[in-house]
Amino acid sequence: MITCPACNTVNPDGAKFCVGCGAPLTAEQVRPADRVACPSCNAANPPDAQFCVSCGAPLPPPEAVPAAPLIETAPASYEPFPSAADPGSAAWAPPAIPLSASPAKQRGMALLLEILPACFGIFGIGWFYGGHTTAGTLWLVGMLVWESMGLALSVVTAGLGCMCFVPINLAVVALSAVLLNSYINQHPEQFSA
Repeated sequence: MITCPACNTVNPDGAKFCVGCGAPLTAEQVRPADRVACPSCNAANPPDAQFCVSCGAPLPPPEAVPAAPLIETAPASYEPFPSAADPGSAAWAPPAIPLSASPAKQRGMALLLEILPACFGIFGIGWFYGGHTTAGTLWLVGMLVWESMGLALSVVTAGLGCMCFVPINLAVVALSAVLLNSYINQHPEQFSA
């Protein structure tokens, strides 16, 4: 029996052309079909035959080919949970998942974000950018309170309070920048040059 490579029709041995599609069956293209042996007379039968072509006996159904597993199976030595018989075994833990490191923040950007907005009374932005949200929140809230007090002082003194208020604000801007720079120096792994 010869199977046609073009249409998979089973042809008799020695055929030069396919009986199903007429394609030429050359020696390079011809491949023998799988044969099913009859359990009664041992005659060769086509793979899709249900009864023997020689004696008419019923043929066994074709064997199902097992499908490839969708997931990899664990090796025989794999034990997902520690054995109850082995008291010295370590507790099972899931595999570690590597975390990608967040990109380093720029040192100059953190200082710039602290100094420029602080000149307009908004402190803490550089601290937020640097990842120290607690300090950023304290600077922001503290300076909002200070700015409110300074505004009230300026109104009460008809602008004379600004003579004290503005130099103190500039000193606080410098203090905030110096403290942020110190924080950056203490945490070099978080910042790039």
